[in-house]
Amino acid sequence: MAHPLKFGPSAMAAHGIGTARAFQISTLAGAFAGLAIGLNALLTALLAPLIVR
Repeated sequence: MAHPLKFGPSAMAAHGIGTARAFQISTLAGAFAGLAIGLNALLTALLAPLIVR
């Protein structure tokens, strides 16, 4: 299996299902998947208005 730091962000693409699967593999992978989803939401909220203008 890949290192949890690599697996966590890739699980972000599948949102909740991917994060749940990451937690089944390890808590560290699940934590990084959750962090990746949160960072993606934050960056989207900050950058989307600038791009749409």
